[in-house]
Amino acid sequence: MYNRLADPPDNRLADPPEWIFSYPKTGRTWVRYMLAHVLMEQYDIPEGNDIVSAYRVVPADDTAAVHYPPEQAYPFTYAGMAPKIGVSHAPNLPESDANINPLLITRDPRDTIVSHWFHLQNHYNYKGDIAAFVRDSDFGIQGYLDYHASWAPHIGHQNVITYEEMKSDPLAGMQRVVRHFRIPLSTDILQNAVMIGSFANMGAQETLHGVSLPVTNPQDSDARRVRSGQVGGYTKHLSPADLSYIDERVQASRTIVRSLLALTGYPMH
Repeated sequence: MYNRLADPPDNRLADPPEWIFSYPKTGRTWVRYMLAHVLMEQYDIPEGNDIVSAYRVVPADDTAAVHYPPEQAYPFTYAGMAPKIGVSHAPNLPESDANINPLLITRDPRDTIVSHWFHLQNHYNYKGDIAAFVRDSDFGIQGYLDYHASWAPHIGHQNVITYEEMKSDPLAGMQRVVRHFRIPLSTDILQNAVMIGSFANMGAQETLHGVSLPVTNPQDSDARRVRSGQVGGYTKHLSPADLSYIDERVQASRTIVRSLLALTGYPMH
């Protein structure tokens, strides 16, 4: 199975200059969808309301930027219509451009791991159960911690937004995102983007139009990229042994990593 975290695109910092980084399944699709709608309205970009259209406005480095030249990967930027903002699952690398001002999205590791497991099961044919996934060195809690360890020393908490923060108050969360990228702030546009970005609407859009991967069973919400969006939903899927294993790994991680994860509300001892 291809691991985008271990094998990030070589050209991820060539374009664009503004980045949202995140570990998989921490809320990137949701934030990206709402941000794209802010850009569409603010800069009169002629795109639709579906998720695929939003992806053209805020492209990912592991899709458009890899397969197309910049003027095709970022058509609205090169047409002078919008800021150049991209998204990436890549870890912070030693050769990263020190001048970038990244925004990092993170999420409680327990919810992240459950969501990632469903995603790889339904879209990448992962065969292991949730217990095996938790303990997988690439995709389980260790992979999650390694990713955050790559960013923690290089990013201030003011450059971090959590899934839990976004769920608690999506309007305030999007205000932070918009201010980070110095986009002119319009409350009406933000409110509309948050309304369009409801999980009910995004799930319906995915069922109707798809995303970048086919929906294996449109009637099964767990098979979609946009699932339930619950905070604390991990309790339905992780056993006490799984939770204990995750906690042991988290508490044994570096202080700077635990400080970053504490922003999600994860309890630190």
